[in-house]
Amino acid sequence: MAGMSAAAEAKVSPGREFWLRRRGIQVRLFALSCLAFLAFPLSVVHDRNQALYVGLALFVLGYARVVIRNTPQLHTNRAPVTVAVTLICGLAMVPQLRYDWLSGLAFFSLVMLLINCPLRWWPALVVGHTVVFVAIAVGLLRVSADSVVILILLIAITSGVQVAIYNQIDTSMQLLQARAELTQLAVARERLRIARDLHDILGQRLSAVTLKADLAARMVDSAPDRAVTEMAEVAEVARDALAEVRAAVSGYRKVSLAVEAQSAEALLQASGVVVSVRGTLDDLPEPIEECAAWLIREAATNIVRHARARRCAIAVTRREGRFILEVHDDGVGAGLTGAPPSGTGLTGLAERVELVGGDLCVGPRDGWFVLRAELPQTVAPMVKG
Repeated sequence: MAGMSAAAEAKVSPGREFWLRRRGIQVRLFALSCLAFLAFPLSVVHDRNQALYVGLALFVLGYARVVIRNTPQLHTNRAPVTVAVTLICGLAMVPQLRYDWLSGLAFFSLVMLLINCPLRWWPALVVGHTVVFVAIAVGLLRVSADSVVILILLIAITSGVQVAIYNQIDTSMQLLQARAELTQLAVARERLRIARDLHDILGQRLSAVTLKADLAARMVDSAPDRAVTEMAEVAEVARDALAEVRAAVSGYRKVSLAVEAQSAEALLQASGVVVSVRGTLDDLPEPIEECAAWLIREAATNIVRHARARRCAIAVTRREGRFILEVHDDGVGAGLTGAPPSGTGLTGLAERVELVGGDLCVGPRDGWFVLRAELPQTVAPMVKG
């Protein structure tokens, strides 16, 4: 059914408020355009009693106020007194304007009632409305059976058309709102992807730049040729980082597990860490390989920046349809007694692992600090890294 409760619509987001306002304008235009049907009563008033112009004017004002008060938030019973007064005003003109006005009043009163009243009241309202108007037609106006049937059909058609119109408007508004929300979600996911990629890319590359620049600075006097070599490597790392940032922003960056393992090994060895890498690093679906590559990159970056480790072991195993990646180091994290501090890097890794349906565990174990990820060796078509 169309509409919402007052409590539900009281707390709306700016986007939802926009669609409510748009829906309200459509309903308002529809309801107010129905006033064109007053053209016939106006011609009758001119021929019979011009004093009825005042009654019709009051009826129009009341009708318009009910419509405006209940849009954009429909069916919230915001103008019950106005509805009652307007109906009394309309019924007071029935003895003068007779059946022609009664049939028009049946239409206008249904519009007001269904706009103003909550949805749960509608069945009782339509039945009660029909009974009252049929009673007036038969008891007061003494109309024929054919006229009574026409009146009942008019009420049934009016109520059915209104329900259909409200449902159509609500359906179209919900569709437009859903599209807007999906667009916002897509933008948010893309921002999150770029943030994760930039953190992981720049974290490792800037660590390598800092390490090599410090090494070159210490060798300027004692080994100038080696210092030049180190600075050339700094420039190469910076260029690679720039290319990777551009690819990450454009969304066309592909990460290789084998390449990241080699880069991590070179970075750790340059910082004085003894590294061992064992296991098969190929033959994985692209999303799984990309996730594992990011894990190795972030682990190596954290070891260089925070761990002060002397040894590191990267192990890859496959067991019962699962791809298991473990990165061990003997740095300061190995002595932690509680949960490791969480940061942007670990949060990003957890999100990546969750996206591919894996599990991530980080913490001290048996004298090592261990990052352990269990990833599926196959991935559903919908999952993307």
